[in-house]
Amino acid sequence: MPEKFGQHFLKDKAVVEKIISLLPRGGNILEIGPGRGALTYKLAELADNLICVEKDPKLACYLKGKFGGEKLRVITGDILEENGFFDGSPFNIISNLPYGISTDIIYYLAGLPLWNTAVLTLQKETAERFASASGSSLYGRTSVAASVFFYVELVFTFSKKCFSPPPKVDAAVLVLRNKKTGIDVSAWKEFMNICFFSKRKTLANNLKRLPSGEGVRISAQPAIASAARPQDVPPEQYLKLFRIIHENKGQG
Repeated sequence: MPEKFGQHFLKDKAVVEKIISLLPRGGNILEIGPGRGALTYKLAELADNLICVEKDPKLACYLKGKFGGEKLRVITGDILEENGFFDGSPFNIISNLPYGISTDIIYYLAGLPLWNTAVLTLQKETAERFASASGSSLYGRTSVAASVFFYVELVFTFSKKCFSPPPKVDAAVLVLRNKKTGIDVSAWKEFMNICFFSKRKTLANNLKRLPSGEGVRISAQPAIASAARPQDVPPEQYLKLFRIIHENKGQG
């Protein structure tokens, strides 16, 4: 079966077992991008109910034929356009993420209700970016968003040789636990775009791009130095600024 949509299929059984061991047992499980089913065959045994979302129609058909049953449902589609899983019941998530959506998935998961734990396999550098702290060379808007919306743990890394075909880089496994903040994801994404508009400018300078009446003077936040650039400011300070801005907006 040919590779499509930039997929790289896990073939190392020891890695598969290690990844699955990080997922809470039982309950409802959503698998994103199951591919050829390296994880699916184990998940079908562990889950009370399993939904697999696969973008490649040929792979989705293959999965339905191999794993389909009363407690396993295969959806053919783009995960970024799907929601409403398990009729409103809580669930957990597992995925060997297609590398092309590994950044978009942060905002997708932030806006997806009812899930508790997500076990994600990503490019090593992308995973390190998600888990990085302020001041790191990898720290940016994705790091901030991941920290604000989730508890993030980079559990282990492994070789690109564990995939078929092998990608160009090694992989890592993240565990995300949903903070369920209730924050409007669209508003947060817009806020991040303003804050990180230019990483060479100070955060105070970038914040001047806020619409009139929503501006926040950096001097009102003593924990943030006036000369601080976006990559110097920790997630909790961004969250504080976001809430002040939107409280002021609500009052206006």
